[in-house]
Amino acid sequence: MKGIRYPGPLIGWVFLALGMLATPMARGQVTGTGITGADISQEPRPETAVKPDGSTDAASPDKQDNEIIKFHGSYWLHWNQTSAFDLDENGFRDGLNMYLDHRLRVEPEFKIIDDLSIVISVDLAGQLAGDTTQTGKDVLIRPRTENKFYERSTVRKLYLDWKTPIGVLRVGQMTSEWGLGLVANGGDDEEGAFHDPLQSDIVDRVIFATRPVPGFYIAVGGDVVFSDDNADILDGDLAFEGILSLFYKDTVVKDLYDLFAGVYAAYRNQTYDNDDKLWAVAIDAYMKHDVIIDEHGSKLSLAAEGVYILGRLDFNSRSGPPRARDGADLRQYGMVLRAEVDAPKWGLLPSLEFGLASGDKDSLDDVARGLKFDPNYQVGMILFQEVLGRMSAHAPDRVSDPSLVYQPPEGYKLAATNGSITNALYLYPRFRYRPAKGLEIQAAFLWAQAMEAVSSPYNAAGHGGYPLGYRVDPVKWGNRKWNGKALGIEVDAAISYRFPVHDLIDMRLGIQGAWARPGAAFDDTDGNSLGNLYKLRATADIIW
Repeated sequence: MKGIRYPGPLIGWVFLALGMLATPMARGQVTGTGITGADISQEPRPETAVKPDGSTDAASPDKQDNEIIKFHGSYWLHWNQTSAFDLDENGFRDGLNMYLDHRLRVEPEFKIIDDLSIVISVDLAGQLAGDTTQTGKDVLIRPRTENKFYERSTVRKLYLDWKTPIGVLRVGQMTSEWGLGLVANGGDDEEGAFHDPLQSDIVDRVIFATRPVPGFYIAVGGDVVFSDDNADILDGDLAFEGILSLFYKDTVVKDLYDLFAGVYAAYRNQTYDNDDKLWAVAIDAYMKHDVIIDEHGSKLSLAAEGVYILGRLDFNSRSGPPRARDGADLRQYGMVLRAEVDAPKWGLLPSLEFGLASGDKDSLDDVARGLKFDPNYQVGMILFQEVLGRMSAHAPDRVSDPSLVYQPPEGYKLAATNGSITNALYLYPRFRYRPAKGLEIQAAFLWAQAMEAVSSPYNAAGHGGYPLGYRVDPVKWGNRKWNGKALGIEVDAAISYRFPVHDLIDMRLGIQGAWARPGAAFDDTDGNSLGNLYKLRATADIIW
């Protein structure tokens, strides 16, 4: 079921809890622990836009807030134009070259009494105009099958926030996020990003966080997944999670050095709409150092996140690939290292990022090794989002087409990446320059190499189960080994200008462009490259 995303079943608990919790509380009660950010267990992301409390800084434990109503939000129009390119060895193209998206995000917060608030975030979003396609309509999180201004609308947040003397309790529907957002990603806007968030990871959650000693935090919770890149309750998927987070967050040296270091663990038990079963454990470690490096307030930020996932996917119909009829074990890993300098005196913000997401050299055996980062975590504009994203959306369509020759194994829909970073090793230097107030110029370079040979599930089925590229004919290729790993290079550039139009309203206008040269992983049977690809984006944002 696609379209407007209504709140999940735990939302009714919010109003039940409201009546239960508000009665015994006295006004003026001293706050025990104050934690702000996109998720109760998480430090605010370094590039995240304004939070519902108007800040990206963690609140002091004793800070009092006397505002009764806070109201933030944004509205944007984003136009995208991408070069056309072949998605398979037959020259198929999906026709998705140009589209215009919009999104209205409204984020009010209401204080009921001291230390008790209701937090809300609602999106009205969709594709206003442009090309549509049926490619990937059954496998993508957000297919572009028609122009509907409300198609990606959702309630992101509707939860109760209670700051008690011993910790913070949140109950209701909320976004889930941790660290840089490799696995749990709330879909917040990032200033200067070359992409739009695909969706939010939304859960119906009960979570409690406390600070037993200064600087050290513990958060524990449970949830029903409303929607993320692995489950959608409105489509019949039912996923339960238990989470535990332990972290340290404090100023190590006053005005010089801040540190965040922690571990996030989640257990997931899921039943898909076709009765396939999944259980998984994710261990996600994150660390961030912020160090002032000169008298002008220039800051060096060093961040690192690493994740390991283990689990099991069981096929109800026992119709998986020949070597994995019953299902597959999960053994996946990934990491990101990022260094960034913010020199406000000179308007400079250079950064360098290294990333790694495990690949799977044999996608038809009984161990699934390929990790997909959350689709909202991106680098570049073309290689992962467009080339790999659109080719991997087309391949499951071919596998499931009864007019074609290869029998689709269970789990074939999972081959679609939704534009995620997967099976990749990459470097991503980025340079941002702010020569005047509100004006930003940026450039970035992306080099990416696959960990294992990039393979189409359809063509691999026609190649005896062995990897074969998306644009390679199995018959013509014969018994040769496929080893296409070079994903390619990309150059991105952008300019934007933000200016006030009212005391409480800003507007930002921008244009972005990218050039990419896909590598040998996307060559055809005769070794011909996809050639040069281009993408343009024009953006207009209103922020309040």
